[in-house]
Amino acid sequence: MIRTSRHDPDCAQLQKRGFPARITRMSGMSVLALFVAVAGCQVRYGASVANATSDPIFVQIFSREGESEVLAASRRIPAGQSGLVGPVDAATKDGLRLSVAHGANPLKPYSIIIPPGSHSVRVAEIENDATGLSVQIEKLP
Repeated sequence: MIRTSRHDPDCAQLQKRGFPARITRMSGMSVLALFVAVAGCQVRYGASVANATSDPIFVQIFSREGESEVLAASRRIPAGQSGLVGPVDAATKDGLRLSVAHGANPLKPYSIIIPPGSHSVRVAEIENDATGLSVQIEKLP
């Protein structure tokens, strides 16, 4: 038989020793410490991307896990339109790679490193004598 009454002598002894209050206090401190440890390590990244090209673009943000990169966010943005990519929470403050694949050369994306925070980025076509049409990525203030 399980005893749950407050009049139970064993329960009364635990309450005298402050057992429930101690467990509650320790649990609260543990949750707070875990929250600070996890939340303190995360940094948020994101970008508002304006597509000033004549083709749709495919924008990706890659986060780093050890020595490899992992796709963290992606979005297709039609020609002449804007879109948000992210937010991405990452454990690094060194910046993440923002990659743009363009219709002129979809197999060779253009990339920049974005610092933590939200950024405005404009993607435009430029004429290049050596390779024909290429893409310029510029961070806006």
